[in-house]
Amino acid sequence: MINERRWLKRCRLGDKKAFARLYESYVHRIYDFVYFKTYHRETAEDITGNTFMKAFDRIRQFDPRKGRFIAWLYTIAKNEVNDFFRKKHLVLSLEDIWDIPAETDVEIDAVNRESFHALQTYLQKLPAGKRDILILRVWQDLPFREIATILEQSEGQCKMTFYRLIQKMRQEVPAAVAILFMVTKNMIR
Repeated sequence: MINERRWLKRCRLGDKKAFARLYESYVHRIYDFVYFKTYHRETAEDITGNTFMKAFDRIRQFDPRKGRFIAWLYTIAKNEVNDFFRKKHLVLSLEDIWDIPAETDVEIDAVNRESFHALQTYLQKLPAGKRDILILRVWQDLPFREIATILEQSEGQCKMTFYRLIQKMRQEVPAAVAILFMVTKNMIR
């Protein structure tokens, strides 16, 4: 684990190497988040790059009293994704941008394949805001406080949405919930 405070302080003084350390620590998490929003490798790479360029340009605006650096990065990334779709005037079906790829090196039996398909189908039908909460909580393992900051909602609203979503999923697609629990060990904190 890096000493984030130390590197941020050095970044604010103009140390590019310190920012490179922060970049190395967080680039994969930001890329994964963007990829789950766009499901396009090159687009995710571009948006991730833009996110870090903006973060570097605005590092002096970051206030650690308002939250963690990673939450600030997620907020920038979320805004970059929104800008990308707005600028491109893209109207894509969820099937085009949201998919859970199966692991190619792991053989999945028929039951797991069916469960994955049920989860995929269910997630495609979710409104973007609910899907974002699920992605940030389950796949990115962020605390609700940071999710609330990123999505500009209250922490309580994020928690309630998440728990209601899980309850609804348990009723409608129990196999999907089983897959979620396989993906993460500590889904609920």
